[in-house]
Amino acid sequence: MVQVEVDRWVAEGMLDEAHKLIRELRIIASGYPGFLSGSLFQRVEDHHHCSSVSRWQSKRDWDNWVASEARHPIASKISPMLDEPETVVIFEPF
Repeated sequence: MVQVEVDRWVAEGMLDEAHKLIRELRIIASGYPGFLSGSLFQRVEDHHHCSSVSRWQSKRDWDNWVASEARHPIASKISPMLDEPETVVIFEPF
């Protein structure tokens, strides 16, 4: 099992649309093989800092999702709305 944190810093004026697309991405991911759970957060002091946290059965499942044609069209719409590239950190239990 892995837990994945994706952090995004959304540009000014793009927050509502970015939130909509990020939610849509999570909904689609929830039906993807290996997906276990997912939550969306925004920083209390700065709503432009959004974090998606998801759990996957394996890193391979996550990698398959990242490379999937289901993810790409929505992710490509989110990228131009960001002030900087998203960051991804993958955790595993110890």
